[in-house]
This record gives sequence, C-alpha cells and structure tokens, in this order.
Amino acid sequence: MAESVKDHASALHFSADENRAKRWISLGFWASIMDILFSATSNYGQSVARPVCWLLSISILITAGFVWASPTPTTLDTCINSTLLAATHIVSFLPITKDIASSASKNLFGNTLPPLAAGLSMLHGFLSYLFLFLIGLGLRNRFRL
Repeated sequence: MAESVKDHASALHFSADENRAKRWISLGFWASIMDILFSATSNYGQSVARPVCWLLSISILITAGFVWASPTPTTLDTCINSTLLAATHIVSFLPITKDIASSASKNLFGNTLPPLAAGLSMLHGFLSYLFLFLIGLGLRNRFRL
C-alpha cells in the first residue's frame, strides 16, 4: 500500500522489517549471514551514515596496518604516506590516484611491497567499492521522489 501512494520511506521501512522477519525462516544460512551484514552496514539501503562510518573505520584500520607493515620507523611522514595510500584505494577510479599510490608505496616500502601490505590493499579496495555502493544506494533511497 505504501508503494501505491508513493510513500517510499514507509515502503523501505516495511521491506526492511519483512526481510528481518524472514531472515532465518525462508533463507539459508549464508543468505541469512549476508542479510545480517546488509542490515548492519546500511540498514537495507536506508542509511548513508552507516556505510560512511564503516568506510572511515576500515580506512583507519588499514592505515594503521600500513604503518605497522612499513619497515621504516614510525614518523609523521610514514603516517602521511600510509594515509595517502589508504585514501587512494577509496577513490581508485580517479586517474591521479595511480601516481599517488605508487609514490606513497615507494616511500613506505621501497621497491618491494610486503605481502601484508598487498593483502591490505586488496581488502581495502574491495571494501571501499562495497561501501561506496552502499553510500550511493542510501543517497538514491533518500532522494527518491
């Protein structure tokens, strides 16, 4: 009924409640786990703040991982390069990020990238795309007419 009268906010709320109610009943184990993650990270696409907070939290943890994996002593320069490297994974679709990532990586790790840093980079890139998608979904649902 909410969809027929163009009450999108109520329709999203009722759909989220319906998904929560059928979570462990009609869905399998892995589908229920994915449903829990979707609910926790974006409130079924109704929130913009949740994915932003998750993205920032993951980025801070990845930045700390880069600082920890760096063989150089921890200085302000190491922290700045780690932050730049993490930031390039969030907006990797921008052309300039390739040069920034290469420079920051070289300053942090030299010519060889440690396996831990490579794994953190791949994980952060994947999670960044996921959270950017959820932010876009939340914005779409917020400004739906």
